[in-house]
This record gives sequence, structure tokens and C-alpha cells, in this order.
Amino acid sequence: MTPYWLIRTKRSVWMASQILYVILATCLYTVFLCLTELLIASPWAYVGNVWSQTAASIGYGSNNHLTVPVSIKTMEMTTPYKCAICVVFLMLFYSLFITSVMLVLNLQKGRAGGVVGALLINLYGVLLTPDIFQKIFHLGGGLSYRANVLCGWLSPLNHATFPMHNFGYDYLPQIKISILLFLAMICILLFISRKCIKRYNFTFSQVDES
Repeated sequence: MTPYWLIRTKRSVWMASQILYVILATCLYTVFLCLTELLIASPWAYVGNVWSQTAASIGYGSNNHLTVPVSIKTMEMTTPYKCAICVVFLMLFYSLFITSVMLVLNLQKGRAGGVVGALLINLYGVLLTPDIFQKIFHLGGGLSYRANVLCGWLSPLNHATFPMHNFGYDYLPQIKISILLFLAMICILLFISRKCIKRYNFTFSQVDES
């Protein structure tokens, strides 16, 4: 139906509908994932908005290091429902960032370019971890902490990972900072996509309906 829509409307209107579709589809996918996780975890879920004794024993029982484990930070700074909401929003904005990248690359390089670009960004996030960073550059002592902070700031995937945030003890990005960074990148990418649509050449394959 795209050829008929383009005859009756402007490219900018068509692009706006694509952006709206991307946002709504990503939000719907995130809600679906959350509901699926709720159904899977429901037999073992603790519904109270306080950390259960099991969570406390696991978190505080593993405090054998000089650094403060993120499980303890979380229990001291948030409640379970607030933690869950933060995780959902981080996942949502990361997904919107990836789909925005795919949209721009689809317009510039085709569908294959969008898929490859999204895979490369995810691969970059998976590989840019403190452990790999330390092994490559042979870091130790105080430098390992700096590597952890750098990975937290430089990797989009780490921005979407709840433990890789500042809970008042270090220089990692705060959750609100990560969300603002995702919003800024999404807005920039959507603006670029609007510019790309002006130079995009539509090609339509003829379908034999006989």
C-alpha cells in the first residue's frame, strides 16, 4: 500500500507514521516481555514492596569484598517495585535506541544494513565489559575501577544494565542520566531519519495477482 499512500501524502507525513509505528511497536514488545516475565516468576514471586529475607540473605551474605555489591546498594537505595520500574524503563529506552538506529540504517543502507548495524551495536555492548577491558589492557588495582567506570559510560548496553549505575558510591552514570542520554540519542536519530527520507528512493516490486 506504500505507493498509494505516497501519492496522497507527503514523505514527511509517511516518515512520521513510521516513527510512530517504531515507538508503539517497541513499547508493545516491552510490555509483552514484562508480562511474560511476571507470568513465569509468579509462582515464586514475593508481592510485598519490601526486600524479602531471601533477597537480604543473598545480598548481604555475599559481602566478602572491599567493594559494595550492587545487591546491597539496591536494597539500601530502592524498593523492589521502584527497582522493577527502573529496569523496565532502561530496557524500553535501549530498545527504542536500537530500533532508531535500525530505522536510520534502513533508509541509508537498506534492510540488511539496519540488521547488521543493530547486531554490531549489541556486540559492542557485550564485548565492552570491565573484565574484557582489564584483560586486553592488563589493568589492575585502581585502574580496574576506572575501567569499570569507563565501560559504564561508553557502552549503550551497560547504560541499560541496572547494576552498572551510580547508587551513591561511585562515578558510574545515574539511572536518570542514562535515560536522558538515550532520549537525546533517539531524538538525534529520528531527526536524521527525517532528513534521510528526503533522499530515499522508493523501489516497488510488481506483484502478479493472477
